[in-house]
Amino acid sequence: MTSQENFKGAFVAKDHIADLMETAEYKVFDKVFDKLTIVVAKLKNGFTIIGSSGCVNQENYNREIGIEICKEQIKNELWKLEGYLLQDKMNNRGE
Repeated sequence: MTSQENFKGAFVAKDHIADLMETAEYKVFDKVFDKLTIVVAKLKNGFTIIGSSGCVNQENYNREIGIEICKEQIKNELWKLEGYLLQDKMNNRGE
């Protein structure tokens, strides 16, 4: 993975995303229809993001794997949202 030490200009820091993930409140809904996991993350500001993961065969359902996949989806969504926010701030400052 690329170190962010070499980045120039504005960027979204990995530590910022990690902090958002660590300080979020999570609700897990597992075994929905016997094969689906849903994780809802409520960020410090009250915004919510949802991740979902399911398996084809309910015999293969694994709660921990489902939660891990959901949280990775939530993290990826945070990257997009924080990138958009930063770009918007830069455009409004004329950068």
